[in-house]
Amino acid sequence: MKLLKVVLKYFSKSSFGTFKLCEAQTMGDGDSPVNSLQKIGKTRFRTHWLAAVAIDPCLPFIRNLVILKTIKFKVSFISLPVKTNTLIHCPQNTQVQGLFANKFNRKYNDFGEDLLRYSTIVAPLIRSLWSLEAAHANAADVIIFWLASAATLNDLFNQDVNKTGIPCTLANEVTEIYNTLYKEFFKNNIYFVAFLLDPHTCIIGLDSKCSKVIRLSDGAIFKAYN
Repeated sequence: MKLLKVVLKYFSKSSFGTFKLCEAQTMGDGDSPVNSLQKIGKTRFRTHWLAAVAIDPCLPFIRNLVILKTIKFKVSFISLPVKTNTLIHCPQNTQVQGLFANKFNRKYNDFGEDLLRYSTIVAPLIRSLWSLEAAHANAADVIIFWLASAATLNDLFNQDVNKTGIPCTLANEVTEIYNTLYKEFFKNNIYFVAFLLDPHTCIIGLDSKCSKVIRLSDGAIFKAYN
């Protein structure tokens, strides 16, 4: 995320760089829309996802602009707190410059792959948050979308690693975090009780291995495995 923030910060402050990137995107493929880069907010982690999704298709164009020396991520410095009059070198800009400038830099591919993995894994969580912000969402929907996110991630992690690019170690780490957050978030039964009492929800099967939930309002079926 540090490297992502450096790239976004550069384009947020460089109108020339932004213009050249839009120009390169337009010339590169006239059939594809030009995506605007998203700024990362301080309090909402979903802006990290939006930023990662927006910048992913831009990476080849940014790399080409750096190789052609059209743009450059210059070395930057930050000042220490009050009255020290000392500057500290920030290595991130140098790392980003080397990331894009060297054609055979493996870290460039790793950066793109990491962004893709991140955006793929976080996507169901972000979309669930958006849905829960709807005016008609209620406490029962919290359980519904939690199960939906779990089902989506479960299906994703069960696919071949060559298809998803997500190794078992990473899948296990995400699963452990997800389960830990479940224990922290659902300390009381308010959401589950609301889910049971919701007239639009019908539970057709519930056991220790699998639960199938049908929302009669939209007919969507979600599976969640323990």
